[in-house]
Amino acid sequence: MAFNKEPTSASEVEALKAQIAELNRQIAEKDGKLSAADEAARLAAESQGVPFMQSVIVEVPTGRKVKVQHAVNPWVRKSDLLKFEEIEVPTYYYKIDLPPSGGVDLKINGESKYHGVTYEFTLDELRTVKDMVARSWGHEANIKGSNENIFRRPQNRVLSAKAH
Repeated sequence: MAFNKEPTSASEVEALKAQIAELNRQIAEKDGKLSAADEAARLAAESQGVPFMQSVIVEVPTGRKVKVQHAVNPWVRKSDLLKFEEIEVPTYYYKIDLPPSGGVDLKINGESKYHGVTYEFTLDELRTVKDMVARSWGHEANIKGSNENIFRRPQNRVLSAKAH
């Protein structure tokens, strides 16, 4: 494939290099401003849990948004008829805290999310992960034999075949 454009002169190349360097400097400066707030949010999420005697782990907003594909007509059964639009959704940091019987990770689309590690999730991903963690803790309670009816009054009901 041949180009009909004249070769770029040395002065144009130098001007383009200077422009690229300036843009890279601006990006680095912007990332530096974001990273301080971002690091504070990540540390707030990471500092939750057992070492700090917290029993409830909550999500921490990152302040960022990502673009995701969202189905406009999710009720349609045929995938070729689905219509999508791109929307912005907020992201959150969340520390995964699994019970002892929960294993070491959660698998989401074949990707491991490990216990004790803080990850960044969109709102839909966060709902899924929190549900998986809650179900793991419910399973732990069932197999350890914890009494779910500890505060209910005991009822001594007797079934008999006697007619009254």
